[in-house]
Amino acid sequence: MEDAKNLVRDLVKKGGGYKAAAGWLRLSVTRLHDLGNPRKDDDPRNQKLSFWLDLEEFSGSDGFRDALAKDAGFVLMPTDIGPHADMQTVLTRIVDTINTARKEPQ
Repeated sequence: MEDAKNLVRDLVKKGGGYKAAAGWLRLSVTRLHDLGNPRKDDDPRNQKLSFWLDLEEFSGSDGFRDALAKDAGFVLMPTDIGPHADMQTVLTRIVDTINTARKEPQ
């Protein structure tokens, strides 16, 4: 839970603070503070996926997706795949990335 609370605080800070984030997320400032406060029992991991995606969008950071990947044992890497790439290009790039990651020493 501590990592999730740290992530809430980091994403809020990157996006401009609690008041701005609360307005963006349609939450009260108090509720948002409680989700990031290590002394409060509110567990941010119980929030809906839309909360995390909205918070990530607000912050302009990939922090949530990075945390999910890390928790699953992966590292997200930027790609040069554009929005109009065909499926074959996308799949080939994904497979190449996975194969490269498997070959790297741990």
